[in-house]
Amino acid sequence: MSPLHPAASPDGASLAALGSAPQTLLLGTAAVCVLATLVWLFARSTGAGTALVLASAVQTGLTGPAPGLVWVGGVGITWPDVLTVAALAVGAGRLAGLRAHPAGPGRLTPGGLPALTALLLLTLCVLLVGIGQFGLKPAGLEVRSQFLAVFGFALYIATAPRSPDPMRAVVLYWPIAAAVLAAGALAWWAAHGIGSSSTHLLMDGRLVESRALDAPTALVVGQAALVLLCAPRYGPRARMCSVPLLLVVLVLQHRTVWVCTALMLLGWLAVRRASAGRRLAAAGLAAAAAGALTVAYGLGVLGDTGTSLSVSAGDDQTLVWRAAGWSSLIDTLHGPLDWLFGFPFGAGYAREISGMLVEVSPHNYFLQVLLRLGAVGLLVLLAVYAVSLRRAGSRSGSGLMLALLATGQLVFCLTYQLPMEQGLLIGLLVHRSRVPLDRSGRPFADGPRTPAPRAAADGNRLPAPAGKGPHR
Repeated sequence: MSPLHPAASPDGASLAALGSAPQTLLLGTAAVCVLATLVWLFARSTGAGTALVLASAVQTGLTGPAPGLVWVGGVGITWPDVLTVAALAVGAGRLAGLRAHPAGPGRLTPGGLPALTALLLLTLCVLLVGIGQFGLKPAGLEVRSQFLAVFGFALYIATAPRSPDPMRAVVLYWPIAAAVLAAGALAWWAAHGIGSSSTHLLMDGRLVESRALDAPTALVVGQAALVLLCAPRYGPRARMCSVPLLLVVLVLQHRTVWVCTALMLLGWLAVRRASAGRRLAAAGLAAAAAGALTVAYGLGVLGDTGTSLSVSAGDDQTLVWRAAGWSSLIDTLHGPLDWLFGFPFGAGYAREISGMLVEVSPHNYFLQVLLRLGAVGLLVLLAVYAVSLRRAGSRSGSGLMLALLATGQLVFCLTYQLPMEQGLLIGLLVHRSRVPLDRSGRPFADGPRTPAPRAAADGNRLPAPAGKGPHR
């Protein structure tokens, strides 16, 4: 090379790119290995997958949203996102491997699975449109938690094999998760006191919620109390553990969770198998507890806690604020196409409330589904519940439990969006709808049943063994 034209030395940007290439390759390889391990674990054990999802929900409820592990297109990929991808991969693989089998004992039927599959496919189609129109970051931020995670975990449980029953894992790990959350709430109250819906705390220079747990996390605690009451695997001693969980729900002061929990408990008292005397005694005990709380509040025994409960129960500003936002968002739907198919992911939820621009989620899952998936998606979502509830049966303890949990979910959707762990219960309801029921409304036992021996024609005695005559 001529000395008049020396070789250009690499600049700083080139050196940085060369230095970061091995690091990027290493991180990418590690990410692929972790994802492959999770997919293998989710496919091998439904119980392990359920435990990982609930553990992630507990971590989010106690410490807040998970930080981004890696960044793709400006979107921070969190641990719940990784779990969602693993669950979707396993669920899609199971769905592709399904074969048409005749209904019978031990054979799974479609149940509510076609409606759930259609809902997930519609979500993916709207996501692709949103990415093309608004970009990956806005569309990804809107779809990942309340849509892909919920429907992905639901598909994972719904496509699980019948044995081992995914019901066992959910019934086992759900109360454990609630116990950890209740312990976290007790620690918060010991450090910061019991907060109400209208108070905030100043921490690290910013105002934060004064209540120990948010509403979706409080719902997990209330649902765990119902699981302990309804699940056949739990005895009387375990059912008594529902009482402290219900007290935690009361002190957490989320009115929507109060209503959901009360409806589930009332349904359990009204429908459960028990004598009229036991039902009356249970109803009397509940009325006595409510009366005792009322008298204690009137006498001032509850102190600041009673005042806080009263403030939360009487505060209607939040509902008024949400209703104004719902009205503004509905006004954005103009033509038939908007009503039928909604807007793509990434369009945002901007609306004006009392002269202020608000961009948070609508705090109404039905409205959120209507805005993103249209009336078509909302009808499919309701069809998942309707078909599954009709086919799941409610005569057994587990069937009654799922019906009451679904009722609580639907009420919760009126003022909040569904968190990812609720997808496990939706999937469990769909899985239950795939199990054939006998005439009594109970699931068929695994394997064919052995017919009972018939009595002899000359009486109620069984036929004598071959080679032996009747005893004289």
